[in-house]
Amino acid sequence: MRQWPDLFLPSGYLNMKGIIHLPYPFIFTIGARQIGKTYGSIQTLLDDDFKFIYMRRTQTELDACKNPEFSPFKNLGVDVKVKNLSKQIVGFYDAAEDGKLLAPGFALTTFHNVRGMSGAGYDVILYDEFIPEKIARPIKGEFDAWSNLYETLNSNRELSGGEPMKFINLANANDAAN
Repeated sequence: MRQWPDLFLPSGYLNMKGIIHLPYPFIFTIGARQIGKTYGSIQTLLDDDFKFIYMRRTQTELDACKNPEFSPFKNLGVDVKVKNLSKQIVGFYDAAEDGKLLAPGFALTTFHNVRGMSGAGYDVILYDEFIPEKIARPIKGEFDAWSNLYETLNSNRELSGGEPMKFINLANANDAAN
């Protein structure tokens, strides 16, 4: 029988390492603000050498992450430089390690513009803030876009004996309906 990891560390933050290493392709972590969902996930993915894609719901949210002050990498002690790889894709690079790519960044709302690309070489999609706040506009066909993005990047790797790409979805619990 599968033993579950402790969900919280002694510090009170989430045990994202234990959660990420669960043997499931889809992980949904919904919880209070500031308990280590994003930073714990990114730290684990970097420490454990996962090749991952960082994703936000809208292009506006992704563009805000390009600012060093609002970068999800800011509190990890990594000097991150951000480059536009295309109009819709950004690259988060480690400035100290000769510009090593830490993760490309996509937005759900603009991924349809780059459909057909391969996710080969990537282990994880980290979807940060996947549940919108009530003031955010609904996205028509949002679940279809989410599903299509996963199928495009995963590329049915299981059919050739590979492990499926992990899709880690993080959000704050804004109300009980989440």
